[in-house]
Amino acid sequence: AKARQCTEQCGLENIDFEIANALHRQYDQAFNVIAVTGSVKGVPENLKQALAIGGRMFIIVGQSPVMQALLITRVDTDEWTGQSLFETDLPALAG
Repeated sequence: AKARQCTEQCGLENIDFEIANALHRQYDQAFNVIAVTGSVKGVPENLKQALAIGGRMFIIVGQSPVMQALLITRVDTDEWTGQSLFETDLPALAG
């Protein structure tokens, strides 16, 4: 709700919000941007597959106390690149 409110106040459009257990779901559509707001042990394959070509995903990967903030970009149908942005420590996603 807070993210929706902030984007509306900024005048941003064409944004869909969804609350779901993203770790256990297959997606019918491709996303240009995915932001994962909790840490995971590894990059989930279903989220990589949910990225559109050229799409980006921000995700925190690892186990406490050493985690990496990553920017994953889908380059082609079966190719992704990853860039380490910084180290952090964040609570794990539920599920």
